Amino acid sequence: MDRFESPRQRFRWPLAILGAIFIVLGLWAFSRPGRAFQGIVWAFALGVLFKGVMDIAVWYDMGKAGVKRPTYVLLTGILDILFAILLFANSMLSTFFMAYLFAAWFLVDSIASIAAADFSLHRTFNIVMGILGIIVGIMMLINPFYSIFTLAYLVAAYLLIFGVILLTRAF
Repeated sequence: MDRFESPRQRFRWPLAILGAIFIVLGLWAFSRPGRAFQGIVWAFALGVLFKGVMDIAVWYDMGKAGVKRPTYVLLTGILDILFAILLFANSMLSTFFMAYLFAAWFLVDSIASIAAADFSLHRTFNIVMGILGIIVGIMMLINPFYSIFTLAYLVAAYLLIFGVILLTRAF
């Protein structure tokens, strides 16, 4: 048997179905970036809500285990839950929050890329990409709609690429 030949002989339906779902979601996200961004906001809010619940559960379990419970664990859990409720309740606020958060992340990551350029084999490329990232980050801060569409299209591209990868793994 050739070392690159797969020993598996049957088609993997779960991977094919999941790949097809990701491709459809990616195409949908490309065609409706505003709706896709709202889905990203809701996913983020769900993550924050889950983290808050988990923080409170950890705080509770610490007490059951006889360990001193730090108050900040309970407070961050409560604040996370309140923040998630705010994100769910006010779509305009949550949209702008995520837009500015993404722009700030883009800026910080681009600055870090420039700072770490000396440790790369492609120093000039990292510096150029970092400068372009800073320009794009500033544009996203000035106009949050750039941020909304950038994030929506990045997620759409990821969904399409990952969907194709899953589909090819099914064969």
